Amino acid sequence: MRKIIPVLIILISISCTTTADQIVIEEIPIVPKNVEIIITSDTPEFDEIWITYKDFDLDPLLQDRYGARQFNYDSNGNQEPIIISFTDYKYEEIIGNAYRNNDLPYNLKAQIFINGKLEFDVESVGSTGVYATISFNYTIEN
Repeated sequence: MRKIIPVLIILISISCTTTADQIVIEEIPIVPKNVEIIITSDTPEFDEIWITYKDFDLDPLLQDRYGARQFNYDSNGNQEPIIISFTDYKYEEIIGNAYRNNDLPYNLKAQIFINGKLEFDVESVGSTGVYATISFNYTIEN
């Protein structure tokens, strides 16, 4: 009798065990894309902005890229945009922001082009006591 009890426990536990169907999740591969973030301003002369963005190709401790950037002007006084380019971008998100560190009443604009096509366009205008600030957080659709 003592020997049959462990055998019965094993048989009962085996008979109560169910086999669950395995769910197979297929990951959709992300096709690398060419991404350009273009920042423009309508300030007629010297303009400086602060830009912060994530560069996922870098070490996780160094991914946040930030700093002041000045716009350049051509010989006719036309402003040249600030362009941040990523070739073969293989991530789902583009994360960043830019702001003018003053309250000048000028436009600040960010556009995101993916493979040459405009996908994101946002702008902000400063006013008394308010800095022109834009966030270019965007999720890439496959």
